[in-house]
Amino acid sequence: MALLGSRIVGCVMCGQDGRRGYLQHLAVEADLRSRGIGGALAERSLAALERLGIEKTHIDVLADNIEAQQFWVNRGW
Repeated sequence: MALLGSRIVGCVMCGQDGRRGYLQHLAVEADLRSRGIGGALAERSLAALERLGIEKTHIDVLADNIEAQQFWVNRGW
């Protein structure tokens, strides 16, 4: 979760099944995008998975969410 004061401005749902990680529902308030919040949330999630020994992670992005697809493409996914 990302906070600005006491306001939640970003969040991500991350989990694993013992072999693979899953990143779902990464969201950042629209007026605060492109400030590194989403990238930081993704990196923290991936780092947490790595500490658990999870080296492969899946991401879920809706087919019609072009902005989210570009977010992940920009990060090499």
